[in-house]
Amino acid sequence: MDAHQVVEQGDAEALAQLLAAGSDPDEVFSNMTLLAHAIDVEVKVTPPAGTTPTTRPAPAAQRSSPRPKIYEATK
Repeated sequence: MDAHQVVEQGDAEALAQLLAAGSDPDEVFSNMTLLAHAIDVEVKVTPPAGTTPTTRPAPAAQRSSPRPKIYEATK
């Protein structure tokens, strides 16, 4: 399985393993690098309860949880 497929599945652990094993983080698929693809996938996720798609995310200092793991794995 390639890194972009893992991003589509949201499997941060598998992505981290692929990157550690030498997968190219700058690999492009559908005009997106892995980071851009991960961001695109995260944006498509249903918003948390109590928010709407137009609600802006809270500033980092006010977040109740850290950034999604898939985002962190592609940094």
